[in-house]
Amino acid sequence: MRKSRAYRYFAAIVGLPALCCPCFALAQDGEDDERLGWWGRMIERAEDVLDARTGIRLLARVDDEDDTALSWFPLTTDDPDAPAPGRLVVLIHGLDEPGSVWDELAIDLRRAGWRVARFDYPNDQPIADSALLLGESLRRAREAGVQSVELVGHSMGGLVARDALSNEAIYNGAARGHEDLPDVHRLVKVGTPNKGSSMATLRIFGEWREHTERWLTWDDRDEKSLLAPLVDGRGEAGRDIRPGSAYLEELNARERPEGVEIVLIVAAVAPLDDSGRQFLGRIGGERLAETVEGLLKQVGDGAVPVESALWEEADEVVRVRGAHRTMLKRFGPEQWVRGLLGQDPARGAAVGVVLEVLGDPPE
Repeated sequence: MRKSRAYRYFAAIVGLPALCCPCFALAQDGEDDERLGWWGRMIERAEDVLDARTGIRLLARVDDEDDTALSWFPLTTDDPDAPAPGRLVVLIHGLDEPGSVWDELAIDLRRAGWRVARFDYPNDQPIADSALLLGESLRRAREAGVQSVELVGHSMGGLVARDALSNEAIYNGAARGHEDLPDVHRLVKVGTPNKGSSMATLRIFGEWREHTERWLTWDDRDEKSLLAPLVDGRGEAGRDIRPGSAYLEELNARERPEGVEIVLIVAAVAPLDDSGRQFLGRIGGERLAETVEGLLKQVGDGAVPVESALWEEADEVVRVRGAHRTMLKRFGPEQWVRGLLGQDPARGAAVGVVLEVLGDPPE
């Protein structure tokens, strides 16, 4: 059974001193690596571990008895016993996210009949580099037999997907009709900072949390992987998503990709509905209502303001109530309490929206 998030965070705090462990492990590696020095060997091994954990991985069949034990395996072209599906939902996480944000959505998509995959990447590097890596991964997926995909990007993942679709070296603005790439039918952007987010300046806290949680949830807990925060980029992604960055200005100046339906899911922690607006109007007038509404829009989902999550070129905008991460995955303690009370697990508000947007999988 999956450990609670509280346990993971505790383990993360206690486990950070384990960063010293690679020194002892690598000291045993032999004379061949002496020329690199122990620090050079640690970094080299961390890079190898990171490379092995990037790319597109398929979700194995979900166990109806225990849907907390998700298993992901690489999508390859050299396993004839595991042919790739013709149509695939690809989930793309955001900045400093270990990937567990997809757990609830992945389960529901799999049960609805979709084949599901997640794209993992060194998300601290420049977003443009991550888009190129996504393009390479989609080309390999096409070689493996994937004909078309639905892309779902959370937070910065939505920028990575849009960059790949508009990048002249990948889709070049045409979502369909490429011999070496699968067709893209939809792009669903969940809480994506299209105009940037000031929360990117706090990325260092999420960086270590991300890689510690990755280490705790992988079966092969290679101690060298604890150094992944040192090799997955130098914070360029965080700078790219700051409001007014050169990257965002260039990306937003590109033409909208053709042949793909683009849906935005925009969340607010405490949206102001009609009844709330009327109440504020009665006690303080229209100006008070407008002021409060403006403040709530700036808060947005807690990480991305509402105005930043909006994008004028989208086909549809769906607004939900929730926070940046919990609109996709609810807190572990909440799920634990619901289990004690005999209640079904809660689902993030965006999960049902994604299922509705994608609809039934093709025959």
